[in-house]
Amino acid sequence: METRAHYIAVGGFVLTVIAIAFAAVLWIGRTEFSTQYAKYDIYFSGTVSGLSVGSPVLYNGIRVGQVTDIRIDPENVEQIRVQAEIEGKVIIKSDAVAGLETNLLSGVSTIQITGGTQNAPVLVAEAGHPYPVIQSRRSRLDRLYARAPRLLERLIELTENANQVLDEKNRKAFAEMLDNLKITDCTVYGVLTEYCVKHAAMGLLARGRKVRLLTDAIHHLSPSDADEMVRAFRDAGGTCESGYLGNA
Repeated sequence: METRAHYIAVGGFVLTVIAIAFAAVLWIGRTEFSTQYAKYDIYFSGTVSGLSVGSPVLYNGIRVGQVTDIRIDPENVEQIRVQAEIEGKVIIKSDAVAGLETNLLSGVSTIQITGGTQNAPVLVAEAGHPYPVIQSRRSRLDRLYARAPRLLERLIELTENANQVLDEKNRKAFAEMLDNLKITDCTVYGVLTEYCVKHAAMGLLARGRKVRLLTDAIHHLSPSDADEMVRAFRDAGGTCESGYLGNA
């Protein structure tokens, strides 16, 4: 009798667990299928690295859907068509814009929808498109990549200009001006430690001036080159202080 009672207890426990699991599945399924979704297309002209099917779609930071399809637009190979499912209760206005946001640490991307004013009409599908098309904007990485060549060009120009300003002729003229003004103590700070600051500081030391370098008010291209310049500056008799021009 005890063995039979034990089997009955175990069987009852198993049936209870199965019933609870079945009820949970039904509840989750009902919640999932009760949520209505609307499909939207988004066309990106740049890379969509880090984006995949299932990636979140956010509206002003709130998750409202997910990516369901990613493919090259067959009508324009320069575009990537991203299809998204968004909760039907979320109203997408015609002036809303979708962008690609990438986490620089993980490399994972999400769709971020912003904009959309109250008075704008609701976004609807246009002729030739099965779903409404949300306007896209370039991602921050794309904008950075696009500006990179120009930024590099400006940096090269800045370096060349610094070398021209601090050539031997100008350094001599600057030294003569200091002599005429009877200036003996100088404070040096600025950008491009490896060029502007280096030539100004070392040139002043070579002409017998007392020079101090404000380490918090200088900027450099390479930390190792900046450290080497500071060591050479100290070896030449200069002093380094932590601070800015306002409290120097």
